[in-house]
Amino acid sequence: MQLLKHIQIFRKAYENMLNEIASQYNIANNEIKILLFLDKNEDTDIAKDIVDMLILSKSHVSMSVERLVQKGYLQKVQDESDKKKKHLKMAESAKELIKEADKKEKSFFNKMYNGITEEEKETMNQIFEKMYRNIKNDNI
Repeated sequence: MQLLKHIQIFRKAYENMLNEIASQYNIANNEIKILLFLDKNEDTDIAKDIVDMLILSKSHVSMSVERLVQKGYLQKVQDESDKKKKHLKMAESAKELIKEADKKEKSFFNKMYNGITEEEKETMNQIFEKMYRNIKNDNI
């Protein structure tokens, strides 16, 4: 139970960090998550990728993408070989927001990992990966 408590605390702290940026740019947390994801994963740029990788609902991603398009932060680009598929491309107007969000995110993780060695991080990642494999077919 202690693990779940800590995960919730980490998640809440991350959400609070996103809230700072969200209020600054009048944008929702999910919208920031989507922009950060697209910035860091250029090859995975369709809505389904975001749903799968960020574990967000299809409806939340769809609404967030539409708002980002309306605000001029994202553009939808038709796939040349699959007319049903639209790629999400970052607009130039999103660059400042992304730069600020990335800076805040890096600061957040630097603070969270303060005093933790690279070896400890690797061990932690291995443990979480094992835990994920133990439950992935049951709950996800």
